[in-house]
Amino acid sequence: MERWLLALAPLIGLCVNCTVQPLVQHLRGRGRPAPSLAAGFLAGLGCTLALVAWASRGLAPLDRIGLLAIQGLSSAALGYGYFNFVNLNLASIRIRILKEVAQAGPEGLPTATLAALYDEERLAAGRLERMRAGGHLREEAGRYRGGKQTLVWIARVIELLKHLILGRGSRLRAPAE
Repeated sequence: MERWLLALAPLIGLCVNCTVQPLVQHLRGRGRPAPSLAAGFLAGLGCTLALVAWASRGLAPLDRIGLLAIQGLSSAALGYGYFNFVNLNLASIRIRILKEVAQAGPEGLPTATLAALYDEERLAAGRLERMRAGGHLREEAGRYRGGKQTLVWIARVIELLKHLILGRGSRLRAPAE
């Protein structure tokens, strides 16, 4: 039995996940990342389970099942972390918009000001619509106001991590009235 392989199997699976996902996304071209994320996750999980099954071949059946279960769950947790890392990168502009709206305070940010901060109107319009549809932003009387605070809290944690790791925060422009 290769104990070192049992210990490293979920990490090797994560490496497979992190390799397969961008490769599949590149081959598919532009578009939603969900299929490539699923392909990467399944490839990483499959690799982990195959390695554990091979490395535990001398163990009793119940021990093998237990190892497969715990290493499968470990691989799934690592894959979930990678999924959220990719998804957070995809949501970064939406998070920046929400942060700017939050910095404007309870009076909100004028719609024209927010639109002026983002030159690519179609990009901003699509993201704003998704945030309105998701309940993260509300538009009232020509002003955007905050809704659900989930992404705002994520932005605050990221800002704190940037300060801790980089010694500085994001370089956001101050909203102008």
